[in-house]
Amino acid sequence: MLQESLHNAAKHSDAAEIAIGLKSDAHQILLEVADNGCGFDVQKTLSWENPLSGFGLASMIERAEIAGGALTIDSSSGKGTRIKMILSQTPYASKILLDETG
Repeated sequence: MLQESLHNAAKHSDAAEIAIGLKSDAHQILLEVADNGCGFDVQKTLSWENPLSGFGLASMIERAEIAGGALTIDSSSGKGTRIKMILSQTPYASKILLDETG
């Protein structure tokens, strides 16, 4: 998701700056990518009126949900874009322990 966020910012945003944040605690991981680019209308981009529009963003949202997390996209024209992904650490810890013990 980080790679897709950076790719989208580089390709579409015309941003002068892109900031990446990664935080973790015992319960969750937070990944945040923000740019100061041109921004866009999130709802319009994710709409199915144009089947090729927003495919990468929709895929990112779907991947976060499959992993038990959530992804939010905050953007508007002229105000840049901020993408946040939150993943819970609990399911992964349980799965790793089960995989290692058999």
